[in-house]
Amino acid sequence: SPHKECLQKAVMSIDICTGLLEMKESVNKAKAYQQALQKYVQSILDSTYYQECVLVDYDFPQVTVKEDINALLNQFATFMKLCGSTESQLISILGEDIMECIHWRVGALMYMLANTIMNMETRRETVDKNWLRECCYVGVLHLMMVFEVRTPLTASTDEYTTNDQRIVELLSQGIRSDTHMLALAYGGELSYWCITNNGSNEIPQYPQLYKVLDTVTEGADRPSIQSVGSIGMKFLSRYIELAKGSLSMQSWQCERPEELLAELRKQ
Repeated sequence: SPHKECLQKAVMSIDICTGLLEMKESVNKAKAYQQALQKYVQSILDSTYYQECVLVDYDFPQVTVKEDINALLNQFATFMKLCGSTESQLISILGEDIMECIHWRVGALMYMLANTIMNMETRRETVDKNWLRECCYVGVLHLMMVFEVRTPLTASTDEYTTNDQRIVELLSQGIRSDTHMLALAYGGELSYWCITNNGSNEIPQYPQLYKVLDTVTEGADRPSIQSVGSIGMKFLSRYIELAKGSLSMQSWQCERPEELLAELRKQ
């Protein structure tokens, strides 16, 4: 299958890059090492994408779901530690595109997990609610960071100039692709699930879920689980504003986001 072919190529690339990385001391130029590291990380991303697709295809198997999620997060955290101990170091080595991709992938993974469970009655009733609530919380934090990797552009930014006010509005909101709109929608729904899931955890109880975040946030304070509702409202408000404004010609649906926003405002 295409997914298996992708996995095989990724594994081959990982093996090659691992050899290069083990030769770090003999690499004459820092740039060559950085390129090998970037290729290694991209290969890991390809490999984990295959694993994520398998989990989605099999509805995140209930018996192993916690171990499966932890294993994926461990892989992300492990290669990130190779690249640096701060987000600025990670961005300087991996680049903004890959850092944004990492946050998106973890956030989207948590969304697909929660969406699967919330749409299956038996899973909703039997899931560890504290664990699911925390997965939603972690997903929200990563989707927030999707928008923090880059500085929002304006028409006066050297990197991009345009007279199209629609594009200026999108760039100023951090919207560079459909992925960013999905991040707003996913973040809003995860926020809703987080505060309505009847979990009792006011402080994190599952530290393994934070391994990737711990790599980039340098121990910085995070929003509390209780404040996720206000974060979700910001996500959804921005989504609706853009969907009805600058992106009104692209058929982004607002019914569900508006419903969620109304519910969050009641909390």
